[in-house]
Amino acid sequence: MTIASITVVGHVGRLPKEFTAPSGKKGYNFSVAVNINKEDAQWFEIFVYGFENLKPYIVPGRLIYVSGVPHPRTRSDGTPYISISATEITLLGRKPEPEVEDSP
Repeated sequence: MTIASITVVGHVGRLPKEFTAPSGKKGYNFSVAVNINKEDAQWFEIFVYGFENLKPYIVPGRLIYVSGVPHPRTRSDGTPYISISATEITLLGRKPEPEVEDSP
């Protein structure tokens, strides 16, 4: 038996969005950017079943560790990308502070 696994450490790109899989199972997904160099980042779409207690802390900018099963996908414009079915998630660093607008 062969099992593929992928681990990424990067920054959350957007808030989790809830979904219902065709099987009826509920979950959520969010994106993670891994910096390749100063100009480029590799984006991953993370699909999560469970880990509900972490959901409020998965916010844009948060450093996160995700391990899971990779799934090669293709966007509607033909661009390839990798989605990950998460089996392990660890929040790293602090939750980013909300930006405060300057008062006039």
